[in-house]
Amino acid sequence: MAHHALEALAPILSALRANRRTRVLGAEGGYRGLLLAEAMADPNTDAPLCYLAADDASARQVAADVGFFAGVPLSELGQSERILLIPEIDVSPYGDVSPDPRTVGNRLAALERLRAGEAELIITSLRSVVRKTIPAPGFASLCREWRTEGELGRDEAAQFLIAAGYGRVDVVGDPGSFAIRGGIMDVWVPLERFPARLEWWGDEIERIRVFDPDTQRSLREIKSLRVHPVRETIATGEKDLRLAVLELGDRVEVPSSKTRQVIENLRTGVDFFGIDALTPIFHEQLVPLWE
Repeated sequence: MAHHALEALAPILSALRANRRTRVLGAEGGYRGLLLAEAMADPNTDAPLCYLAADDASARQVAADVGFFAGVPLSELGQSERILLIPEIDVSPYGDVSPDPRTVGNRLAALERLRAGEAELIITSLRSVVRKTIPAPGFASLCREWRTEGELGRDEAAQFLIAAGYGRVDVVGDPGSFAIRGGIMDVWVPLERFPARLEWWGDEIERIRVFDPDTQRSLREIKSLRVHPVRETIATGEKDLRLAVLELGDRVEVPSSKTRQVIENLRTGVDFFGIDALTPIFHEQLVPLWE
């Protein structure tokens, strides 16, 4: 049985190289992981490849199986430049429960890697694919790469992080947050496994170091840090949020007092329960993942 399964690899890879539609039956568990790892490593396949799983748990298991054969440890899957797992957000956009900020941050980190064209294999679930997200131009406008010796004021960096949805805290302990102490800024971008510490000399970034959030000890120096948005409830384009809220309130017949409270919360930057249900008003439109 194992011998026949290995023999099937060659015709499957040949079909992928030729972009020929092929139906593969019985590719489950470790064999499926081996097949995808071999296809990913084949220089003649049309990369990136995409694997669509039934649900998020299955997608994560497939990613782990592929990582085993590709030599990517499970702890490094989120930062691997070869395998890209795009997670689904764990709650319905129409529900009364707010999604886990870590899940949203991880999904947007995956979209940043997708935008950069890094991955050889993309693994995701059906719900993840059909859930709409920030359009590419708006997403790109909220992405930056900060480099050592680059000119960037500390206050300017802080303003950008707030605009990208990061929360300012006293001590950075979770992805999607930042802290400032004098000429030092700590920021944890979900794209990275550890937070980074930026040190300024005037308006120039003098040094960037990765550090352990538990011990606060530096781990290594890096030359650059990619920053991406961590929430979808941030404005892109030229949309007037106040007008959008008023129009929505009139359409669904919400009391004017509640509408005014929402507008005031948005104006002052207060995060409130139910804001994720308003995601569409923050953008000109939301688009499918493949766009």
